[in-house]
Amino acid sequence: MLKMTDNENIDEFSGKLSGILIKFKNIGSTLEDKVIVRKLLNSVPKKFIQIVAAIEQYSEIDTMPIEEAVGRLKAYERGSKDKKMKMKAKVNFYFLARILEAIMGKKSRKETTAVAKVGHFAYECPNLNDKEDETNLVQAHEDEPTLL
Repeated sequence: MLKMTDNENIDEFSGKLSGILIKFKNIGSTLEDKVIVRKLLNSVPKKFIQIVAAIEQYSEIDTMPIEEAVGRLKAYERGSKDKKMKMKAKVNFYFLARILEAIMGKKSRKETTAVAKVGHFAYECPNLNDKEDETNLVQAHEDEPTLL
């Protein structure tokens, strides 16, 4: 029995199916479109169950040409890939944002010298006094001109 594998796409599988149909024609036999469409819908993997159910429920399979069935399956497959790519892009963006925050010092978990304990954000440290903030200030000498 001919079945589409999970890592095969609709184009590849419809190519195999077309090859079988050509062999049928070469030996002088023909298959009706309704038989081919039913075989196609029964041969796709479970990831196509939603579109197969919709085609069976809302379309007249007995009069549907094979090209229309393949076209609908390809459209569904393309839409599924687009959704997966958008989800991957969102996840990648999320992790990129977290990495940038860590690099730039925002919301990075640091050890504060006031507590010497890891586990909270440095800017949220209740024991952090203003003296630590002052250590990062540049003190200007009165004998040198200063630009602000």
